[in-house]
Amino acid sequence: MTSQATKFIIEGRSGIGKTTVCRDVARQLKGSWVAATGILTSEIDDFGRRLGLHTEIIGGMSFDLAHVTNESKTRHENWGVDLEALERFAIPAIRGGRGVTIVDELGPIPLMSTPFREAVASLFLRPGLVIATAPAVFNRFTDDLAGLDGVEILPLNFHTRPTLSDELVKLVRAGLARR
Repeated sequence: MTSQATKFIIEGRSGIGKTTVCRDVARQLKGSWVAATGILTSEIDDFGRRLGLHTEIIGGMSFDLAHVTNESKTRHENWGVDLEALERFAIPAIRGGRGVTIVDELGPIPLMSTPFREAVASLFLRPGLVIATAPAVFNRFTDDLAGLDGVEILPLNFHTRPTLSDELVKLVRAGLARR
């Protein structure tokens, strides 16, 4: 996999390991003195029952983005959604740094927020390295991002999962070397 891209969108079905890939890439880059900033979002489950989504600021605090016990009027299925926390904590975390910015994920819940969508669009339009994740379903927002110059879609599935983290680290290092 060789690429001149500087923005990468990992697409895959729920539970395939998009967050695991992002977490591994951040760990590998930290070991080589490359800063990774941004957010990681994981499912909250109880013995296979999906209860919500938890968002972690890389190197910082975390919050429940959505949960069955959240009584917010903003809803996604049976989850209450905390868009205020997303906008207060996640947007500053994805504004970009000197290394690579990780945005996990561009799914239906965070995309409910107009300020979040605007921050992500801005991130994709300016110079810098970005790794984002998205569900492998039609989404006009991520499809529009994928159409921008310098953006590459990386499918995550059972065949690509074993090597995608290492491939992505190589692509990021190559992107940093071109700067």
